[in-house]
This record gives sequence, structure tokens and C-alpha cells, in this order.
Amino acid sequence: MKFNFKIIAVIFAIFGALIFINTNYFKKEKKSSGLKTESVSVKKDSLILKGVNFYNSKKGTVAWRLKASKAKIDKSKNVAFLDNVSFYFIEKGIVLHSLKGVYNLKSKDATAFKNVEIIGSSWKIITDNVTFSNSLGKITTNSPFKMFGDNFSLQGKKLTGLIEQKKFKIKGRVKSKWGEK
Repeated sequence: MKFNFKIIAVIFAIFGALIFINTNYFKKEKKSSGLKTESVSVKKDSLILKGVNFYNSKKGTVAWRLKASKAKIDKSKNVAFLDNVSFYFIEKGIVLHSLKGVYNLKSKDATAFKNVEIIGSSWKIITDNVTFSNSLGKITTNSPFKMFGDNFSLQGKKLTGLIEQKKFKIKGRVKSKWGEK
């Protein structure tokens, strides 16, 4: 049996090219998160980002997006301090706006404060602060809040809730109006 080395070399070259194309082209993973920013500066133990636009995707669809005019990341505390924050929970159809925010990079807990507005499809909550505990799936306001919606208004001293279970408690000075526009 006589072998033609040129034919064997071509076959190996084609086989190698197919393996390369398969591993580098067809199996590209979609990004699960991304960060866009206008400018970055580094100071002693912190990183300062301006014009922040961060997103997180699930199964190729953006699940949530965070926008802030400025983010100062303190490396020693593992915390990001945010200015003029907008947090879009795209899956849930909820938007949160506040003047200030703090995000813990380890625990993924977050606090928004100063002129906080949380807007849903048919309701709106106004308060001075709101804290989200990632591990517990719990949201808490430690200041008075007002909630408005189609034909109702609700207010109280404090609101605590488990998001996934859709269970909420209102504490102190509860007032409600139903059936009024």
C-alpha cells in the first residue's frame, strides 16, 4: 500500500481547521454581564468610574441594568458608592431611582437613599432609603414610605418584604385609601 503524504497532510490540515473553527466559532459563550463607562481613574485604594452602565444577563437576555453618573469602588471595604442611580429590573418590570447608593461587591446587598423612587407597571413607592438583602431576598425601608397605584394609596413608617414570596409587612402609622384616583 502506497501513501501519498501530500493527501494525508491536506486531510490533517482540514481536520485541524475544522477543530479550530468548531472550538472558537460555534462554541462562543454569550456574555453574562458587562460594564460600559465614560472614564476611569485610580486613586490610592479606590477606583472611580464615571457614566457607569452595568448589566447582567440570564440565558442571553438582559435581566437587570444599573446606571450611575459616578461609582467609587473602595477596594479595602469591597463596596461601591454610587451617585444618581437607576436600577432596572427588566424581568420584573421595576425601576429604582435614587440620588445615592451603596453596593456590597461580596454579599451583593444594596442600599439606595435620598429621594428613592421604585416604579412598577401600575404603582410607585417613594421613600428616603431602601435596603436589599441578596441572601435573604428581603427588601426594607427604614424611613416612612408612600405607595401610590391605580385607585389606591398606602403609607407607613416602615416596609419589609420577602420579594419572591410577595409577602410584605407595614409597620407604624399605616394609612390607606382605596377606590380613589
